[in-house]
Amino acid sequence: MKKRILSLVLCAAMLLSMCLFLGAGVTNSLTVCDSSGEAVKRVDLPVNQKISLTAQAQSAAENDAYQWQIQAAKNVWANILGSDTQTLELSYPRVASALSEKNTVQIRCRLTSAETGEATFSDAVTVEVTAATAVDTPASADAAAAPVLRSPAKVAAAVNDAPEYGTCTIMINYQFADTTQAANPWTATVAKGSDYSATITSPTVVGYAPDQDALEIDVKGIQKDKTFTVTYYPALVDFTVKYYQQNVGNDKYMLSGTETKQGYTGDPVSKYATVTNGFDKNYDGFTRLLYDGTATIAADGSTVVELYYDRNYYLMNFDLDGGYGVEPLYARYDAPINVGDPTKPVYTFKEWTPKLPATMPVDGGTY
Repeated sequence: MKKRILSLVLCAAMLLSMCLFLGAGVTNSLTVCDSSGEAVKRVDLPVNQKISLTAQAQSAAENDAYQWQIQAAKNVWANILGSDTQTLELSYPRVASALSEKNTVQIRCRLTSAETGEATFSDAVTVEVTAATAVDTPASADAAAAPVLRSPAKVAAAVNDAPEYGTCTIMINYQFADTTQAANPWTATVAKGSDYSATITSPTVVGYAPDQDALEIDVKGIQKDKTFTVTYYPALVDFTVKYYQQNVGNDKYMLSGTETKQGYTGDPVSKYATVTNGFDKNYDGFTRLLYDGTATIAADGSTVVELYYDRNYYLMNFDLDGGYGVEPLYARYDAPINVGDPTKPVYTFKEWTPKLPATMPVDGGTY
């Protein structure tokens, strides 16, 4: 009898250990991986970049449902609206409002079985927002155009013919402030001892203005060569600014406006990137991405500055007054909001206070 009891105890112990082993095998059956396919616990998110995370399950059916969540507050995990596929794309505007003082936030994925309805959660992944990385000049950016040189018009002048050994040269040099040539020089050859007078109009150099629109030459009894200088300085020229806003339903962008601004030839466009009197803008619910501020303004007005704005994500909380059935929502600005009615025993749901908006507002709110 004792042997039979001992055998039963041993069998029960073996069954218990097998259950524990199998249970341990499914606890972490959902893993979050980076773009290289490696499992990660922590990732860096440069403020001007986008990264992707992918949930990998040991076994998942075709109809199983994925849902990415963000830790929007202590012990509060909110569904990221629209992020219900196996892969999640992260950007700074998507996590900005949920960042902690350490500039980090927790992300995880939930996998719900279509067959049993049971949910499996991945381990949380820490996302740390880091400094911006270098921005490459867009391939489509217009390079600053080289100054266009135009020869001065011929000016009629009374010049006495004389043998080579009895002549002097009058020259006008056209140069930029750094002394490089702006246009071909103007010259006249006159006999020594003669008088010479003329009004020479300064040539046009696109994007630059001369310090003298015309030069008055009045020489009496010339005995040696004379040289004059006209200097050109950057002029105000037009450049174009195009504003693009991220779509609500996807990560593509729509042109929201075009403006013509002015700046001095050769200046970096970033010099005019102010909100008060420049081309930069603040849009509620949006964060502007970095752009190539080192590009310079072309003399011929061909410069185009393209600014892209990503939509911010915000947390919408629900105080259910003891009810259940509605979870916090984390969604892109202006995304459509579709929340079901909460449930509370012996009560009938009447309304939300304040009235629930049709789309995600700035800063979300509590209802």
